[in-house]
Amino acid sequence: MQLVVFACHDVLSPVEKEGYLLLRCLRAYIEFDLYTALELHTVHTLVAGWEALVTFNVLMQRFSEKTENIKKNWNFPKNHTHMHVFDDIEAKGVTRNFSTKPNEKMHGPLKEKYQRRTNFKNVAEQILQVDHLELVSELIRCTITDYDTYTSAMEKNTGSPDDDDADEVEQEDFFHVRLGSRVKHPLTLEAVEQRSITNKAFIRFQTKLNEFLNRYFTAVGKTLPGGKRIQFQPNDQIMEFKYIKVNFESVVDWCQYTDHLWCNPSFHGCSRYDCVLLKTQQQDIFGRLIFMFQCAVGEESFPLALVQPYDAPTRPRLAKDVHLNLWRVREQPLESAEIFSVHSIIRGALLYPDHTRIGDYLVIDTLDTDIFLRMQKMHKAAGHH
Repeated sequence: MQLVVFACHDVLSPVEKEGYLLLRCLRAYIEFDLYTALELHTVHTLVAGWEALVTFNVLMQRFSEKTENIKKNWNFPKNHTHMHVFDDIEAKGVTRNFSTKPNEKMHGPLKEKYQRRTNFKNVAEQILQVDHLELVSELIRCTITDYDTYTSAMEKNTGSPDDDDADEVEQEDFFHVRLGSRVKHPLTLEAVEQRSITNKAFIRFQTKLNEFLNRYFTAVGKTLPGGKRIQFQPNDQIMEFKYIKVNFESVVDWCQYTDHLWCNPSFHGCSRYDCVLLKTQQQDIFGRLIFMFQCAVGEESFPLALVQPYDAPTRPRLAKDVHLNLWRVREQPLESAEIFSVHSIIRGALLYPDHTRIGDYLVIDTLDTDIFLRMQKMHKAAGHH
């Protein structure tokens, strides 16, 4: 359901009044549902949730009047709970504390415990006892795993520096980004440009790399190696990677979540170049990964990515974007691809092309509560609310 609006926005136009109004109702309901699903609430999210509920009710009333279905009684039990859901949240906590949704996936394990671990009498207490034992076992297992990870890291830190698999061993669990799926052999900068001669994104690749690193050293106040500007040569080598693991802090509950992103020309037989949300000095922008690599300057390694930014100026906001609360971005030409540190990646993102405007993309903000809240903040900063 979260993707219906993006799939239908260019099919149901304002001319088709009833269908378009129904699409607006659906979008309003999805936003309301996402607010109810938040894993943690603040005063601001509760207020925004009430506003989303009011918007949904107004649109549903208009839809009933438009379709001459005003006799329809929407006050059935499942819909009535929406009217006081945020009061319930304030009284009982977030919805996962009293919703039946979290338990639906537990039907299978509960059935197994009932059939295999009880005598079919007074089963509640017996099942709770089994749950307790499972949690204790899981805690012990996690503690052992953490200890094994720690000892492996300590052994690696005291091991031989010539070990070929040095970069494959995780030395700690708390990191922001980590490159993976390394290509076996390093590439020269000349080879990179030659193999991608038809790809405009790689025009002036070597020059862009030199300019980025020189700007970086200046920005952080580091001394340039030998006191001279960095100037890579065509025969200098870099290491290519096709996968990146991104850990990020959710703006909903401040817990850590993980995105697994790919930049691979042959991912299960198809090309896959994922999109990301990037932090820049001016603002957060969206972009598409084109090439990920690591280069060395002196003794320091730099994990970098060639990215096609999606921050080109867009035309005046469409009425459709206002009605459906869509965030539109526009791609820069491929030759305007820029090099970023992979540490600038905030999290992964999913963009959907607008087939009515070539080069425009819509940010799918209904995938999870984190991207939803991030986009709501961006809408507010842009004056859309």
